[in-house]
Amino acid sequence: MELINYQVGVLSICCKLSSMQSNFVWSLIGIYGSNDNTLQEDLWDELTTFMSLRDTPWCLGGDFNVARFPSERSSGGRLSLDLSKFYAFINSCNNLDPPLESARFTLSSYVEVPILSQIDMFNFFVDQEDHFQGIHQVVLPKITSDHVPILLHVGDVSGTRRPFKFENVWLEVEGFAVLVKDWRDELDVVGFPVSFCQKTEFFEMKLKEWNKYIFFWLKNDHYGGEVKAFG
Repeated sequence: MELINYQVGVLSICCKLSSMQSNFVWSLIGIYGSNDNTLQEDLWDELTTFMSLRDTPWCLGGDFNVARFPSERSSGGRLSLDLSKFYAFINSCNNLDPPLESARFTLSSYVEVPILSQIDMFNFFVDQEDHFQGIHQVVLPKITSDHVPILLHVGDVSGTRRPFKFENVWLEVEGFAVLVKDWRDELDVVGFPVSFCQKTEFFEMKLKEWNKYIFFWLKNDHYGGEVKAFG
């Protein structure tokens, strides 16, 4: 990989790179977001400026210091304005979020009851998907930092995301409709519209999490103890 040039911002650094084998030119933007919520808007503005000045596909990666959904934090909560703005930024840039393997969270605080969240990630310009087939994120062992290292892996299609499928058997679980209503209430962010795409991705994430960690363990006589997780 050859470094063509770079620009340094306040919260990020943008490097223009060229592959030595294919001459593919692209931009990598490394990010360290501030934990001051009042400065998050500055990060989105800085990244938008960098991307507008580049005529290449880009990849964003680093510590954004904000999650996209309440389910990406162990504390849960509602979909706040800060989370919604982060998700809206990713969508406005036409970026894709590759699958994350081997872990659900990327940050674990060093306290007796740790606070977990997924605030470290890569996402890339949609046109790059054709160039890098099977791109996905792999969590590496944590050594000293409270953040886990993430490897952006290319070429192994075994980790690519499968299409989401809604299972009708979920509808037979008592209280499922109430559960979905509670999830919908999490999306109630005053003063910030939530797009249909944002809603569907949020519900997909919630259903997969519920299916894996809750539905799998239900022992309902109706299923004869043969309940399994889907997806």
